[in-house]
Amino acid sequence: MSLTATLRGATLAVALLAAASVHAQPPPEPAPAPAPAPKGKPQPGQKQIVLSASDVQALTTLHAIDLHEIDAGGLAGRRAGSKGVKQYAAMLVRDHQQIDKDTIELAMAGNLNLPDRPTPRDDAERAEMQKEMAAMQRLQTLEGEAFDKEFLTAMIEGHQRAIAKVEEAMGMVKETQVKALLIRVKPVLQLHLDKAKMLAAGKQQAAH
Repeated sequence: MSLTATLRGATLAVALLAAASVHAQPPPEPAPAPAPAPKGKPQPGQKQIVLSASDVQALTTLHAIDLHEIDAGGLAGRRAGSKGVKQYAAMLVRDHQQIDKDTIELAMAGNLNLPDRPTPRDDAERAEMQKEMAAMQRLQTLEGEAFDKEFLTAMIEGHQRAIAKVEEAMGMVKETQVKALLIRVKPVLQLHLDKAKMLAAGKQQAAH
């Protein structure tokens, strides 16, 4: 074998070994995804606020109202019999999702973790929560006109209680942003109450 052939063979062997070495290397691991912002912590650039006990109670109450109304609206969207009640349900979900978004943002600015199910403060509040849960369970067994009637009754009673809670909180909160949120929320709740009354009255007239 000539020297040239020997060198060519050696070069080819080195190249094959290098290629095998490259393919034998494990692929690089993907960079870890950034961790989601922890619940209750202010986002970067978000101004931090100091929440008093009354501010915490107001935000907790608003969050609970929002979750309840979103669930009720979703249920009505599936079980309501009339177009008017279905449209009302869609409005409930849309409005309370926006209110809850604003509520959560304020809570995060104050390092507050909002519970999905708040702890009742006293026996009266515990009884109220149990009544709301029983009403939701009852609604889940109904459909059509029967659902509409009981749903609107529940919405009238529920929004009356919600407005009373917001009015009470407005006189107690300390943080200006929390008070501003309550001021924005009250007319929305009043609109929901008025609309529920109007729909219920229309159904009563249609029944006679």
